[in-house]
Amino acid sequence: MNTAFCRTGERTYPRQAQGGFSLVEVAMATAIAALGIVVILGIIPGGLESIRKAGNTSAEARIVAQIIGEVQLSDWLGTGAGAAAPGGSPITMPGLLALTTRRWFFDDQAAPLLEGANNFDTALSYVARVRFSPSAGGVVVPPGGAPMTNTAAVIVDLAAVPLRDFDFDDNAMAAQVTSHPILVTRQF
Repeated sequence: MNTAFCRTGERTYPRQAQGGFSLVEVAMATAIAALGIVVILGIIPGGLESIRKAGNTSAEARIVAQIIGEVQLSDWLGTGAGAAAPGGSPITMPGLLALTTRRWFFDDQAAPLLEGANNFDTALSYVARVRFSPSAGGVVVPPGGAPMTNTAAVIVDLAAVPLRDFDFDDNAMAAQVTSHPILVTRQF
């Protein structure tokens, strides 16, 4: 073992080895850290998009549940006997048919909004409507049997747009609409 000594005054000290990192080591560490940061920054937008989609899906599920609950509790018989469902098939539940002219409005947390509220235009995030499925006159079970008057097949169309007068029937806007077919049974 070869140790060099440095003499200062009366005492002798071992010479300190020159420490530190070389330029190559610093450059490699910086490159590895930069690569890690770039990978993390690349993952963040995808994660945020997944969180946004999950939030929209959750809000849509709550909205559909609220609308279906309201449809189930509404007066299906109502007024206007002799009404016809879209597509021309006769319907024995004109009160239920009247729901197809209504629009529902919700904020981004799936809370219902009332038209005329102070913050309606700034809070509006979802617009919904109810329409009948092709079997609008009632669900027939078994095939060839009589229509069930306490059951209806409806579709809840939902658009995640802040437009009060959103046109659900415009083909150019079809990509913004999600449809939720539901078999609804009257609750009373």
